[in-house]
Amino acid sequence: GTPGMRHSLPNSRIMIHQPSGGARSPPWRGTAT
Repeated sequence: GTPGMRHSLPNSRIMIHQPSGGARSPPWRGTAT
């Protein structure tokens, strides 16, 4: 459970800040949304 969640965190961040963030908003902004 712990290792799975930890691995999902960085994975989701890259996935979200790519389509969600893009060039409109920074990576840290997309993660907060």
